[in-house]
Amino acid sequence: MKKDFSPRLANYIDSHSHPKSKIVTVLCVLSILIIVLLLVNVGFNLIFKNVNLFSKTVIYIIDVLFVALLLIIRINIDNKKSEENIRSIRQGKFDFSYIKDWRLFTETIRVAKLIVAFKSESLRDQFDALHLDFEKNSVKISLEVHSDGDINVQEILENLQKEIEILFSQLPTNLYLYETPGGLFIQADVNLENMKLLEGSEFVSYSKY
Repeated sequence: MKKDFSPRLANYIDSHSHPKSKIVTVLCVLSILIIVLLLVNVGFNLIFKNVNLFSKTVIYIIDVLFVALLLIIRINIDNKKSEENIRSIRQGKFDFSYIKDWRLFTETIRVAKLIVAFKSESLRDQFDALHLDFEKNSVKISLEVHSDGDINVQEILENLQKEIEILFSQLPTNLYLYETPGGLFIQADVNLENMKLLEGSEFVSYSKY
């Protein structure tokens, strides 16, 4: 038996995957390495501050080649690790506590964020607006309900807690409620370290022979 994403989840991830998302990851790595290049360059200039123009040019070329080599190595390592992580996610074996900061840009985190977004899509049927803000180890789910009639706040909160427990295998850590004349605003913090992929659920995992 082979475990994999449900067809709906696989289609969702494919439809939200764009080449520019990988470019952002590369640019983030490149920006870090450029900082390394500048630091190395400053170090060389301090050590060889009295060298001639030719020697300085050689030093600059070495700096650029060094950073290019680091960039290639880092991208290859990240790609290999991401492939392993995503394969583990698809099989339902991935431990999401491995992700130490959901605000970073890696292929693993990108796919994990899409899974969270996919899980949260079912809330759109119950609320008028849905917004996700990823923090270090959690996601803040912001929801809005327009007051077109009588609103049973207690019932809404209870249903939301149950839905989040089904989607994320846990209750929200914090629940904020704001009532205005125009509607009801709810924010729920969900700890992503304990997120599970439940086998047999159309939201999470799909088993096929």
